[in-house]
Amino acid sequence: MNSKYFVQFKELRSYKWNNAANKLERVAPYYIDACGSDGVFILDGRNALETMENDAIERAHKLSKVKSYDRYEIRKGTFSESELLAEGDTLLHFAR
Repeated sequence: MNSKYFVQFKELRSYKWNNAANKLERVAPYYIDACGSDGVFILDGRNALETMENDAIERAHKLSKVKSYDRYEIRKGTFSESELLAEGDTLLHFAR
């Protein structure tokens, strides 16, 4: 297995599709994995976990001009099978 360290950004959602009613409905807020090329960012596994978290927050801040990511997860493994190492709220760090 070729393990990687990566950050998975998360987006907040408050709507879900109701198949039975064939419409979009408001629900309690929940997080989903961000999609697209910016939803995942490869990290340098030689760094300490704190440095990886700082890199994730810095990346989210750079992307905030285009897309807002609310949370992040630092993971080790493959994209299909990985271990959660850390998670946090990106928005708390933007006020710095």
